[in-house]
Amino acid sequence: MHRFVAVCSVVIGVAVLGCSSAPNEKVGSTSSAQTACARATVVTLTAFDSHTLVLTGVTADGEELTIQYTSETVGLPADLGTYTPPDPCFAQATAWNNQIDQIDAIGPCGRAVVQRLEHFARFECAASILLGGDDEALTFQPVASASPAQ
Repeated sequence: MHRFVAVCSVVIGVAVLGCSSAPNEKVGSTSSAQTACARATVVTLTAFDSHTLVLTGVTADGEELTIQYTSETVGLPADLGTYTPPDPCFAQATAWNNQIDQIDAIGPCGRAVVQRLEHFARFECAASILLGGDDEALTFQPVASASPAQ
């Protein structure tokens, strides 16, 4: 299920994007996906609070971010071909891909999704996240890290 599509070039891990939709292009909600700007970043997840759905992560340049995951966050599939053994995040990304295929049945913030986010943080997996206003995650996509957790 793709409710928001962004085309961007990432420069040094972070890009600032103009958020506009083409005529007749569907955008999932009137959330911050339609605000003036959003930024894409890759973070190594370090913590996840399952009660508030707040992710904590660190960018490649050491900036710590707190990111609000919501029921409007669009889960994007991981490119499993970019992971190399023994990266423990490969199993998490594989499970994530299976879960987002069933998102209508399990719910965008259902127990299975929350548990997967907990595992991403526990294994310090990386994710590419499009951030909107108030650091709300518009999209979430697991990515292979440069140096997988052992």
